[in-house]
Amino acid sequence: MKNQKIILTVAIILIVLVIGGVSWYFISEDDNSDTNLSTLTNVNSVINTNVVVGATDDWFTYSNEDLGIRFEYPKTFGDVTETVYDYTQDTNQTNFTGKAIVLSVPFSEKSTIYSENSTIYIEGVTSDFNQMYIEGYKGNADLTSVCDNPSVIKNESYCINKYVANQNTYDRIYFQAPECSPHFVREVKLNSNNSVYPGIRIYQSFWTDGKWDCGSSAEEFAIVTDSELKRLIDEKQQTDEEKQKMEDFDNLLQSFRFTEPSSN
Repeated sequence: MKNQKIILTVAIILIVLVIGGVSWYFISEDDNSDTNLSTLTNVNSVINTNVVVGATDDWFTYSNEDLGIRFEYPKTFGDVTETVYDYTQDTNQTNFTGKAIVLSVPFSEKSTIYSENSTIYIEGVTSDFNQMYIEGYKGNADLTSVCDNPSVIKNESYCINKYVANQNTYDRIYFQAPECSPHFVREVKLNSNNSVYPGIRIYQSFWTDGKWDCGSSAEEFAIVTDSELKRLIDEKQQTDEEKQKMEDFDNLLQSFRFTEPSSN
């Protein structure tokens, strides 16, 4: 009987030691996982050279010193890409002059809702930029007067007054059909008071299922356009993808702020 008690005691001790060892192992693995996540965050910050981790675990705060702006976007949507168009030293005698910076915010990269790319673009151009393909905004305009008839479809566009980044501006959805590729563009413009990039344009495209016929008359084309625009601005008629795009755009606008621009 005494031997059995000894054996039982030893067995209990061994079980306790095994459980303790397993617990220590998993705790160590958790610590390593935290370290790896931290490392990935740092790598992501290097990829996005102007990105810093925001106040929450789910959002990044992106800042661009040259444009003097910052905004938030979900971590799950990939990296902001900066493209610079610089023709200030151009010797090829092109039709461009000046500079432009275009930020691409890929809100659709890891989304299961989007069937297509849903990039939001933020664009700043110098006052001497002679745009050909880029519809840049050079700033210093009265943006409160853009919506001459707010909340009414007019000239294939829909416009409302809006308050963004501590200034009164507008939010407009308008129709485009370059080379008979009909789509809508949602756009907001802001005056930045930046000596280099005085204007900021924020925009994204909406491709809809409107049955446009490029051989139709202007009147027939306008009927389809107005019908699709009415559907697009009516939340009850939007597809899940369109609702998500609208929400992503609104969230970016709400977090958009101006900062002190770089002196370069």
